[in-house]
Amino acid sequence: MKSLVLLVVALLSINVYPQKFDIDAAKAIFLKDGSKIIPKQNDVRNDPEDNCITYWNEGSSWAKYIKYKDLDYVTIGNKLFKTFEFKQKGKTKKEKPIGMFVLIETNEYRLLAIDYVGGAGYFTIIDNDDLIIESKGCAWGKSKKDIEKQNEIVGVIKKYFSNLEEEMGFLEYCKSKDDGYSNGLIQYLKEHSYKKYN
Repeated sequence: MKSLVLLVVALLSINVYPQKFDIDAAKAIFLKDGSKIIPKQNDVRNDPEDNCITYWNEGSSWAKYIKYKDLDYVTIGNKLFKTFEFKQKGKTKKEKPIGMFVLIETNEYRLLAIDYVGGAGYFTIIDNDDLIIESKGCAWGKSKKDIEKQNEIVGVIKKYFSNLEEEMGFLEYCKSKDDGYSNGLIQYLKEHSYKKYN
């Protein structure tokens, strides 16, 4: 319950603006009804404030919208953006859909993340039933408090995925490549592609 409340508060308190995905190409949009849309390349936007994504069809200048409740997932270059209806421990009611990038998927857990234009990121660990295990947000600032929050998130990633040698190596690579931040978390989010481990 505490994790869900923190997630909702963090999502509502961040200044959220429509965010164009930092992508090579949007390959396809998959809806919950099983249909598929091929959008104009490089023109898919996440609009978390309106709980939707925006896209354009080839040859059209009119924007189209898909609400998170109708969206299953979007493949964007080597990234996976998916909607989730998180569950609270001990409750059967699901929360309203939220769109997040899936960074890591294992047989036990998934690491989800979203980067907000307002200068903040949010990371969530869920199980395969969409139950929130742990979630943390941070600002991308360089203050002592911001760096501590970012380090907490790096600690959470290590806590649940330390057995994945490739992920731990990638964290170290991002730390070595960071742009003035001590932990590489921003690089990790920017450069991470969807990874599924068995």
